[in-house]
Amino acid sequence: MYFNLSTNQLCRNSKPSKTYKEAESDVLAILIKNRNKYLSKEDISAMSESIDSINSIKVIISNLRKLGFEIENVKNLGYKLKE
Repeated sequence: MYFNLSTNQLCRNSKPSKTYKEAESDVLAILIKNRNKYLSKEDISAMSESIDSINSIKVIISNLRKLGFEIENVKNLGYKLKE
């Protein structure tokens, strides 16, 4: 499974997989581009044009985890995509 940054699509076996919300692909792209650092909800919200509220980020992260992405959360630091 991989995420194609140019098309914002999740792919399995080289074929596009589940279509999901723009906010989810935005957050995933942001986490991939900033893979080596923790991002707060405020950071993610500022970098995304499709997030409605900071509170929705927790739900989006939960949905991405259900898809199989390992996202670490450290109190007072934020979220980071595990390698």
